[in-house]
Amino acid sequence: MPQFWSSSTMPLFSTTSSYRPLPAGMTAHDLIVTGSGVSAHTPVLAPGQSTTLHLDAPRGALLTLVCGVGGHEPLGMRGTLRVTA
Repeated sequence: MPQFWSSSTMPLFSTTSSYRPLPAGMTAHDLIVTGSGVSAHTPVLAPGQSTTLHLDAPRGALLTLVCGVGGHEPLGMRGTLRVTA
């Protein structure tokens, strides 16, 4: 499964995360986050670019994360994140 984000750039204990598409130099990516009243997304980022995505999610929220670039989600670029603090 391709690596979509890493715990070093997307801490599971924070509602503010820096997102860097991985692996750098391969293709463009974005990040769509939904769930528990949250609906947020990044712009499509070119290889090597990064951005900060600010979320306002309640503690305990289970968020769904996907890459919205065509064909990336079915390749495994999806996951969940639980807000714990």
